This record gives sequence, C-alpha cells and structure tokens, in this order.
Amino acid sequence: MDVPPEDLAEWSQAMIDATGNYGDDTEMWARADRAREGTRMALEKWIPHYQNNPDHSMISSMLHADDPLSFDEIWANVNVIISGGLNEPRDAILSGVYALLTHPDQRALVSKKPELWAKVFEETVRWQSPIGMYPRILTCNSELAGVALEKGARIGVVISAACREEALYQNADRFDLAREKSPHLAFGAGPHFCLGTFVARKMVGEIALPTVLARLKNIALVEGEKVRFGGWVFRGPLNMPVAWDVG
Repeated sequence: MDVPPEDLAEWSQAMIDATGNYGDDTEMWARADRAREGTRMALEKWIPHYQNNPDHSMISSMLHADDPLSFDEIWANVNVIISGGLNEPRDAILSGVYALLTHPDQRALVSKKPELWAKVFEETVRWQSPIGMYPRILTCNSELAGVALEKGARIGVVISAACREEALYQNADRFDLAREKSPHLAFGAGPHFCLGTFVARKMVGEIALPTVLARLKNIALVEGEKVRFGGWVFRGPLNMPVAWDVG
C-alpha cells in the first residue's frame, strides 16, 4: 500500500498505546479508533487493485490464497502488523544503540567481530525487552506461587523481569555479548510465539544496527542529556539524544 510513513507511524503508536490503556483514557481510545479507520480506508482503496493485479505482497497473498481471507480478516491482520511491526523493531533498534553506547567494551568487541551482530540483537531484546508485560485473564481457577487466583482475574506476565531473572542469567542487569546462550521470552512462547521473530532478527540484527553504527561516525550520547524509557506493555526509549561526526 502506498501510505505516507508518518501515517503508518501515527497509526502504529495509537493502536499500541490503546493496548496499555488501563487508565481508560477516552482520547487514547479515540486515537486508536481513528487509526483503525485510517487502515480500513487504505484497504478499501488498495484491495480492488490487488484483486486485479496479484503480486507477492502480503495483502495480495491473503486475497488470492486457496482459502481467501475476508476483508475484516485482512483488516485485522494489517492492524496487528502495522502496530507491532513498527513499534517493536523501532524500540529494539534504539535499545540496541543505547546498549552499545553505554557499554563501550561491548561496542569495541562487536566492531572487531562483526559476526556478533546477531548476538547484539538477542542480548538487546533480553536486556531491554520491547514487550514489557503480557496482560492476561484467567480462564479457570488457579494457584501461582501459593496465591489462589480466581477465574476472570486479570494478571500481568512481566516479561521484562523474566528476561532479567538472576536464577537464569548471571549479572542479569548487564548487557553482555559473552553471555552463554540462554532462552528468553522477548518473542513469547508456545502458540503466542511472535511470527515476526525471524524478520526482526534479519532486519534489526543484521541490517539496521550495523548500518547505524557504521554510517553515523563516532556516534555518542550527548553528555548531560538523559535517555528516557517508557511503556508498560510495550516499552522502549522515548528519546535518544546523540551526536556524530559529519563528513
């Protein structure tokens, strides 16, 4: 779809913000509704084109599958891809840059061993998981760590804490490329494992992060400026004050 990048960014952020709108902010709901309306209007424009001009795009594939998806099914999939597919890679890229700028020894290591870029990505999403928490509703009575929980109870699975569990990771709060391979939950698990995992590993770990550090010569955090992190369900840097050499 030929959609301006600024519209995609706005729609993505609006839908992501709504997923964590536990304060029931009416304007936040309204922004998400406007975002979904924007994606619906874009699809109404482009679906007829793909119906008559099939190609290898995602929307065309859903339209021309052996069991084609309905408009509402395509719309739902596009909303998920726009929301999670923009915010989480963005946050992973910024978190990875921040990790290397605040750990010069690790930055020096990867500059000598480019094969470690894949490890940079995995350690980044463990150290600063782009998804901080999964909200869930219990479907049956249960017990967790000796606490009785009733059906319908709302719980939060705090992924950011699990990825820094000291019982699993030595010096868990440290960004460490020499860390032995350990499982993490940054992409979920089981039936909720993220379908975008392998795209993210390629796009962020093998392309975006190496490119940023290579092209922005001597990139460094601006002294005296603080990097702020925010978000609960989706979490990442809110700013990144940096400077680099031009020319």
